[in-house]
Amino acid sequence: MTVFPICHKIVKEGFRPGRIGWCGGGIYFSNTIAGTYGEAVGKDSHQGCILKAQINMGRVKTMGRYCDHSMNGGKLASMGYDSINFNDGAGTGQQYVIYDPSRVLSVKIVSENPNWHGPEQMQNPNP
Repeated sequence: MTVFPICHKIVKEGFRPGRIGWCGGGIYFSNTIAGTYGEAVGKDSHQGCILKAQINMGRVKTMGRYCDHSMNGGKLASMGYDSINFNDGAGTGQQYVIYDPSRVLSVKIVSENPNWHGPEQMQNPNP
């Protein structure tokens, strides 16, 4: 999930890894729409537009609920993995992390609200 203008930019130009997160600066995905609402709450996170992506996860490393804040693509590759699967225990489902944008095979917009200004507008956090 991200804001309306960034959503269209991602569809046009592709994803870019973030700078911070439970598993370091990566590209984060959830396995449910409700999960995107619950997880897109960090300092660098945004809400308003939901994307659906098909990902080539490659070799997946399962991590614990706190993952590894210092993780990056090089560190993960040195362990023999391409992506991460973890659940932080917040009740928002599984999360998936990649560091290489070329692992995104396709992306499309599934829901957008160009007038979204933040979580205070959200009536139901689990639509």
